[in-house]
Amino acid sequence: MLKYNIYKAMNRIKDVIVIACFACLAASCSNTGETCTVAEQTFNEAVYASGELFPETCHILKSGVPDRILKLAVKEGDNVRQGDVLVVLGTPADSGQIALLESLAAIAKSNARENSATLSEIRQKIALAQQQYEHDERNAGRYRELLNIQAVSRKETEQSVMIAEKSRAGYNGLQQQYIAQKSRLANQLLEAENRLAEARRSQQAKELTSPVSGRIYSINFKEGELAASNEAILMIGSPDRYRLELSVDERDINKIGLGQKVFFETDAFAGRQFEAVVVKINPVLQKETRNFNVEATVESNGIFYPQSSVEAGIVIRERAKALMIPSDYLLQGDSVLLQSSIKEARKIKVTTGIRNDNCVEIINGLKTGDIILKKQ
Repeated sequence: MLKYNIYKAMNRIKDVIVIACFACLAASCSNTGETCTVAEQTFNEAVYASGELFPETCHILKSGVPDRILKLAVKEGDNVRQGDVLVVLGTPADSGQIALLESLAAIAKSNARENSATLSEIRQKIALAQQQYEHDERNAGRYRELLNIQAVSRKETEQSVMIAEKSRAGYNGLQQQYIAQKSRLANQLLEAENRLAEARRSQQAKELTSPVSGRIYSINFKEGELAASNEAILMIGSPDRYRLELSVDERDINKIGLGQKVFFETDAFAGRQFEAVVVKINPVLQKETRNFNVEATVESNGIFYPQSSVEAGIVIRERAKALMIPSDYLLQGDSVLLQSSIKEARKIKVTTGIRNDNCVEIINGLKTGDIILKKQ
């Protein structure tokens, strides 16, 4: 595995950094630490990037309209499944309204049943009216027969017929009343159920569910607090896969390619180094920063903290060879002290290449085997 110095060792002024095998570099220097034999070293060249760490699949749960947090059904660290209710928006009055509408719908349903008290009472009246009508109709028939034999007067017969017709009208009226009452109760039930369904749909719209299966990483509100429209309420993401969202200077983007290794550190794990691979390069320049966004999939195992800041090196050249010297042997103006004899040394100009705080590439001016001195 490549040795990678901590990111304080990255030259943040330079855009290109060197990942070098410092053990080999040290071995080429004398034991006194005052001279160093120039030798060809193997190194890896990388581009500096910074950014943040996120779950590989990451979703921010938001409310479409301003509303209060009525209930948090989860807590940070919980594992949830797709479709689980995570947050309920609204106020206690909303729940009370649904309970009231449920009660009213239950009453309306009870009243609309065939055996309800209201309909049963009318049916009893209908039965009595039917009995009365049938009695009066038979009685009118007898008067007609008696009129034929002149046992009763015409006036008495007409009165009996009128009584029968009145009874029939009362009977028919009660039947119409029953039909109307039944229809009215059915409409009341339908209206109550519609109001309840609408309230439930409204409540369901306030139940924010998980779009994926994963882990709850952060919750930004407490119950009772007001969440503004499109304000992040919580973050949910994959529990064991992570990605980096990196920012690369526009001068370096042409050096970046898919599949390149990325070594990164995060303050949450100070001193530890992790590895990732470039999987996406956004070709659109971010005008505010003059940088490009690059995404990398984390390959190292571990539980990371989402939105942690990271500093990274994207390896653009692996196992390249060059003449490398320790940085503290380089004099101001890019020159070195070359030992020309045992007692003499002369200052010579060199051409440098990539560098960081620990080592410098020498392109011209020195050759393998040259001995250089550290300035006292």
